[in-house]
Amino acid sequence: MASKMLVTNAGLAALVNAQQSGTLPITLSSVQFGSGKYTPTADQTQLQSSFKTLNTIAGGAIGDNVIHITVSDVSEDDYDVYEFGVFTSDNVLFAVYSQDTPIISKAAGSQALLAIDIVVADAGETDITVSGGTTFANPPATTDTAGVVKLATAAETKTGTEASKSVTPAGLNEALKEAAAKLNDKSITTAKLADGAVTEPKLADGAVTEPKLADGAVGYAKIKSSALASKEDLEAGTSNKIVSASVLKQRLDDLSQILCPRGSCQCFLRKEAPEGWLVMDGSRIDHDDAPELVELLWGFDLTKGDSSTYAVLPDMNGRVFQGTTTVADVCKALEAQLPNI
Repeated sequence: MASKMLVTNAGLAALVNAQQSGTLPITLSSVQFGSGKYTPTADQTQLQSSFKTLNTIAGGAIGDNVIHITVSDVSEDDYDVYEFGVFTSDNVLFAVYSQDTPIISKAAGSQALLAIDIVVADAGETDITVSGGTTFANPPATTDTAGVVKLATAAETKTGTEASKSVTPAGLNEALKEAAAKLNDKSITTAKLADGAVTEPKLADGAVTEPKLADGAVGYAKIKSSALASKEDLEAGTSNKIVSASVLKQRLDDLSQILCPRGSCQCFLRKEAPEGWLVMDGSRIDHDDAPELVELLWGFDLTKGDSSTYAVLPDMNGRVFQGTTTVADVCKALEAQLPNI
């Protein structure tokens, strides 16, 4: 068993005297067993009913302010222990513990083992040593000390709050499966994504899937710049990167100019012009409304405005298109005349 003991006034005085006189460390060298049943007090200097003294102890500091001691008795004696005390090499009762039920019940021919933890608030790791007649020690394991550790259950592993137990592969597997199951559809929200967390490799590996994303979870701030496609990436059509609205618009604008260049003339059987088209009725077009078209129309005398702030659409009312291979005749109005027969 592991018991936290009461450090006596005499024990603290021995420690303080050693600290002040520069004679540290003090040495804990023996443990006494007794049959007294009581509540220990700090002013004790001995056990109430000591019946056995053991020098077969081992241990030492296992962390800040904690001394661990292990006691062994392999004698043929049989007894019940209700109190025990730890003594210094100067026979000072350093710490004491007692209870109403047996701490140890030893039968003849059996071995008694007792593990003790003593918390000393004002002691450093090198202020107290343990010196007994044996070399065994089974301290509780810490990040700095090799020793005995209890294994965490699967439930404790999932909870993740137990700092003194070791995780097993089976328990970790259960915790990971439960965590994965919690990644439900729409569970990835914008609050759970760090800025720049969505990178190109994550998209390529399929780590971020559409069903797992909450609506609006992935904004531009969450996407690393290298994961955004450029217009060149879009033209190549081989990238797994994310396409932004601005890049998509640039590409669509480029394609529209390839399929239907600005200044194209079309005939439509409808009462209104389609979106993006203008009726050729001689109307004025301001530069602020359609700068590219105005600049195009300014290349022809027929459609040039009085200033660069506007242009005039050709007026096709009552007229038809006539083809020409003469560049100078492009966008030129011809007067009606008889056919050349």
